Amino acid sequence: MGDSKFHSLDKNRKLSPINFEITEEHVKIGKRELLRRNILGVHHEISKNPDDKFSFLKFFYYPLDLHPKRCITEKREIFLVAVFDKFKSRQENEEDAEKILNSITRPKKKLFIIVNPFSGRKKGGKIADKLSKILVEAGISNKLVKTTHGGHAEEIAKTESFTGYDALVTVSGDGLVNEVINGLRQREKDDAPPVAPIPAGSGNGLVAFLVLKVAGKHSCLSKAIHALVLASESDSDSHRIDLMKVVFNGSSRFSFLAIATGLIADIDINSERLRFLGGELRNLIYGVAYILRKRSYSIQLSVEDKESEAGFISLVVAVCPMLDERVTFFPEIKSEPGMYLHQMHSSVTRAQLIKLWDLAEDGGKHVEVFPELANTSATSIRIKCAKKQLFTIDGEPFYSEEVLITEFKNALKIFY
Repeated sequence: MGDSKFHSLDKNRKLSPINFEITEEHVKIGKRELLRRNILGVHHEISKNPDDKFSFLKFFYYPLDLHPKRCITEKREIFLVAVFDKFKSRQENEEDAEKILNSITRPKKKLFIIVNPFSGRKKGGKIADKLSKILVEAGISNKLVKTTHGGHAEEIAKTESFTGYDALVTVSGDGLVNEVINGLRQREKDDAPPVAPIPAGSGNGLVAFLVLKVAGKHSCLSKAIHALVLASESDSDSHRIDLMKVVFNGSSRFSFLAIATGLIADIDINSERLRFLGGELRNLIYGVAYILRKRSYSIQLSVEDKESEAGFISLVVAVCPMLDERVTFFPEIKSEPGMYLHQMHSSVTRAQLIKLWDLAEDGGKHVEVFPELANTSATSIRIKCAKKQLFTIDGEPFYSEEVLITEFKNALKIFY
């Protein structure tokens, strides 16, 4: 076997010398060079055979998935490295393996996970099951709660004691994230852990924005799970996002994504009847239909107390650049965070609307091609309608004649 300290272990428990090296970016095992950020877990496993003097490390390797619809677990690989110095005792080899483990593993963390098992055509539960297996391999402890009714997540976020937890994880669409945020805002003390959303819905705009820092056209789900496993509590200390407070019909809610009325809200809500087709196709069908219809709404708009009245096809107010995984409606927020207003006046043509959508899916280039459709920053916006009409808040519908929207800077702590 030579004098190598590191060996591969085959199914017959035969040891073969291999090259093993840990660098800042990679772990080299034999001829393979693994990216450290894709090693989501390492276990130190001790042989049950008392005659074995070696100890071995098990590496769980999850390369970022290149196919958005492929399960994150499909490409997982496991690498075994036996730590064996023939001049050392079993205990000394185990101690060496433990030192290597401590040099490569991340600080332990504990997660509180809220799952909507019915989100995204019931894929929420399936994603939660896969996430649980990855967390076991990553050595991350967690408590998982599945919601049973509307408002359940908000109740949990409002009343649950999160003592000892490093992050509050949501496995869901945008609706449950909205519930959690509103529950957190109702807590008597600001003692909740940062939020870590894992996408399981048809929109997932916030997650798509949060994982932009991960290079490549990888699956949003894969990026989010990687970010969750790799993050530490110190990462969330300086990572906060803006929220909006929305007052309507004598009540108030907080929003992390967008408030819309007119065309965007009509498409979002009325396309729900085609949910079985998936978010992209159903929005395309209803998008074409409503663009051809091109309904105009008479709205009195007040921005920073400056009032105007006009016909609008749609109004959107947002603190997140992306409305979903594909559409970047507010590219300005990437470089200058804050609350922004998009005004779609009645003078906009059908051809412009169709082109706008294509350009929004191309990184938000519509603001360059159509300056008249550029977004404007604001801290307070009031929308008055001639009669009650449909609005959406983070994709959830409500009807109102008047809505007041206020910016809340750095109001939500994010884990990754």
